[in-house]
Amino acid sequence: MVASYLQDRRVIVNYARATSEKETTKGCVQGSIGGPTFWNLILDSLLRKVNGMGVYCQAFADDVVLVFSSLKTDNLQTSAETTLAAVQEWGIRNKLSFAAHKTNAMVLTKKLKYDTPIVHMSGTRLRLVEEIKLLGLILDSKLTFNAHVTSVCKKAADIYKKLACAARVSWGLNGEIVRTIYVAVIEPIVLYAASVWSPAAEKLSIRKQLNSLQRGFVQKMCKAYRTVSLTSALVLTGLLPLDLRVREAAILFKTKKGHSTDLLPPGRELERRVGPMQNPHPSLLMTTEYERLENLNPEVLEKHNIVGQKIEGKVGAALTCWDQGREVRYSTFRLERHNTVFQSEMYALFRAVDMAKTLKSSSINILSDSRSSLDLLRSPSVTHPLAVEMKSRIRRLREENKTVRFFWLRAHVGTPGNERADELAKKAALTKKTAPDYDKVPISYVRRQIREETVRTWQDRYNSSETVSVTKIFLPDVKTACRLVRKSAPTPVDTKIMTGHGGFAAYLHRFHLTDSPLCICDPNCEETVLHIILDCPRFGKERLDLEPKLQMKLDQSSLHTILESETSRTSFLTFARKAVTVAAKRNSTTALPPAVTPAQSANTVV
Repeated sequence: MVASYLQDRRVIVNYARATSEKETTKGCVQGSIGGPTFWNLILDSLLRKVNGMGVYCQAFADDVVLVFSSLKTDNLQTSAETTLAAVQEWGIRNKLSFAAHKTNAMVLTKKLKYDTPIVHMSGTRLRLVEEIKLLGLILDSKLTFNAHVTSVCKKAADIYKKLACAARVSWGLNGEIVRTIYVAVIEPIVLYAASVWSPAAEKLSIRKQLNSLQRGFVQKMCKAYRTVSLTSALVLTGLLPLDLRVREAAILFKTKKGHSTDLLPPGRELERRVGPMQNPHPSLLMTTEYERLENLNPEVLEKHNIVGQKIEGKVGAALTCWDQGREVRYSTFRLERHNTVFQSEMYALFRAVDMAKTLKSSSINILSDSRSSLDLLRSPSVTHPLAVEMKSRIRRLREENKTVRFFWLRAHVGTPGNERADELAKKAALTKKTAPDYDKVPISYVRRQIREETVRTWQDRYNSSETVSVTKIFLPDVKTACRLVRKSAPTPVDTKIMTGHGGFAAYLHRFHLTDSPLCICDPNCEETVLHIILDCPRFGKERLDLEPKLQMKLDQSSLHTILESETSRTSFLTFARKAVTVAAKRNSTTALPPAVTPAQSANTVV
């Protein structure tokens, strides 16, 4: 196979209606499946050689990084040149050449004064640089990561410029489409390698860059005017500030890698995925199919075992073994509060397979109402630790000529075994006082803890912000606001209502688009969105008809309560939209032409 891979290789180039063909005996075939493996075999000896010299070495494909550390420049320079000479010698022995003119060196230090090291490779002096781009991450000599953030923000801003042409306040791309683009494209660009540069996001200059980038996108999502603040737009779209998302990604990465246990319950371990090396050899992988059972009759039921799981405040699981229409054995299990329903279902299945090896029957049937667990087992290669162990035990049962079959049935349809298992699981969760049978912390628990801390930080910022005075009246709590906007995304008119930025005389007067900020109903009262909704007599009748539907008085202190109830929210927004639309239509007839600038307006008056 290897000989076939390496022999009779040709390079064919088609250009200008001509074809050129040449034999080649060097290099890995680009795009081939075996190429990376052959390259790893070659490069592995270099990595071992360099590590044996006490030098930190890291490689990804053909990009090799060497890290030297010393308190003196002379020692640093000597160590680097000695290692590079060994690398060059290895390359000659393996018929590989290193391009010295493409190799860069960088000094990482915060010292104000130091002797510049002079490093040579193959007689060529290596160029000292201030920045190096490594696997998409820009490292600078002071590890400030300012250049990296600037680069990713520019890359994302280029996407925004194209998007801005297709998404306007009153037409263009729907806000949900913009949200999808932001979540699927922009956030991954910014959050790349966040675990490395997340401390930089705490700096004010970096936060300003991230805020500037995010502001345009969230304004397009909620169809807000450009004068709307980022803080208001974030609440109306239910998106977290970008710097907080960076911190979330970094904390989650550190927890997954075991570098931090701050978010885990005391004495508990994280439920980690099983890597490819811990899975069986591909030739031993197997699928575990299941069948669907609808409307089971007693005759079929007597031949099957039942597995059930349930959670009710606390977490429990149970399985019950039936034979000839009667229960012959059962087991109950208690899990911790941080465990999920899915974990309890997987653990019950695992214990059912474990029980199967003690049964004398050669055919074991396992029924479960957890379709998600059974779907997971269908995959040949799995990463869930319980699923991996379960497949291993099923494989051993098959070697003993025992057949294990899985079935899915609907829950709470009157099946005796399933109802019995649910009853046992509930009892185990509420009354069992023994040590937990399974207590590994799911990653969903960690994510939830991180998000709760993020929301608290966001709420503190929101409370102290001076640019969201109107929005805070309608939506004082960011967590509640996120829930509301997910249920029903605000329309462009809703955004005007909850920000105060719209066709209101007071707002238009700020930009010299109307002669006066006052309302026509009262020469001493400014026409703001709150005045229109709460006080303006032009809409007094509609307001009077609305209050019985709301079952409360319509005033400033009750606005957030009204929005929290779906029934009152619908009635209130119907009234508010109509009132705001009427006011904006009137002001549009008195406003100056859009093409007239404030300076031109002043000259015209003169």
